[in-house]
Amino acid sequence: LFGNSVHWLEYHKIAEPMVEVTVSYEAQNGHIVVRDNGKGVPEEFVESIFDLGFTLKDGGTGLGLSIAREALARSGAKLLFHPENEVGAVFEIVFPAGEYNES
Repeated sequence: LFGNSVHWLEYHKIAEPMVEVTVSYEAQNGHIVVRDNGKGVPEEFVESIFDLGFTLKDGGTGLGLSIAREALARSGAKLLFHPENEVGAVFEIVFPAGEYNES
């Protein structure tokens, strides 16, 4: 996720590039949100970004997001894309974290 954000921020020459990571916990799930301020995913490709072999990168393999989603699924987690975001790309990893104990 970080590699993709950095690649597209550089590719589009974003003046003040930013990648933000937020970690939170609720209802026995952990959440890691990775957000950037790039151009985002063009609407016509939103349904394809997790497909094996899909890429928009010159020389890309189209394996990254597909493998990441599969690897996370094998450990009970989910990799989600939030297309409703108006600026940049937002991906979220949701994983089972059990009960939270502050002690």
